[in-house]
Amino acid sequence: MTPAIDRAYAIADTFRARGVPVVMGGIHVSMNAAEALVHCDAVVIGEAEGLWPRLLSDFWRGAMQRCYRHEAFPPLSSLGDPNWSLYDGKGYLPFHCVETSRGCPPRVRFLLGHELFRGMLPDATPGRRGG
Repeated sequence: MTPAIDRAYAIADTFRARGVPVVMGGIHVSMNAAEALVHCDAVVIGEAEGLWPRLLSDFWRGAMQRCYRHEAFPPLSSLGDPNWSLYDGKGYLPFHCVETSRGCPPRVRFLLGHELFRGMLPDATPGRRGG
């Protein structure tokens, strides 16, 4: 989330200073990849589904790229519902925050989906809903 990006960058800088590789993603990083790459070793631009296996394979081979991005939209049909129990007892956020949109079909100018998804909007997956 953009309001927390300075803290995210500070945490990333701390871990990189310790020699720990850092990968960042999310809407802010996707829209500002060059900015984020000052603070991390790699960025995932757009959706991470399907990219993690490739990124981890590259990492273990010592060949991690700076940017990872899909050429086409990954299918959502294989994704399950969020595991909310991961939040139990953590005090992480006072609310559950999961971003699930792939953009705004009317392409409203003030929403980022149109820019993030390069003007393309995939078909919605039937039967999916927020939780």
